[in-house]
Amino acid sequence: MEEQNKKAKALGAVLRIDLEDKVAFFKVPNRYVIGFFYSKLKENYVAAIESLMKGSFIAECSTVNLDDDTQFISIMEHSGQLIELVEKQKKSSTSTLL
Repeated sequence: MEEQNKKAKALGAVLRIDLEDKVAFFKVPNRYVIGFFYSKLKENYVAAIESLMKGSFIAECSTVNLDDDTQFISIMEHSGQLIELVEKQKKSSTSTLL
């Protein structure tokens, strides 16, 4: 498990979600994933969450299968943590008119 965590961190993991005997690692989503997420959010919440999760999922060291509905729904409950990461990213920058 420790080796799996090290590999995930090396790949940019910022979030780990444990699901029974499985684990999923996520990195901060890029601007394309974030843009698609926000464009779909009001139209189709589940599709928006799925795009966010799949776009930041680190498959190389995760044992969760996001294409499995049962596992996806269980992991989806934690999507708020990914959204918080996106919101923190937005708030971490400032601008000043000169």
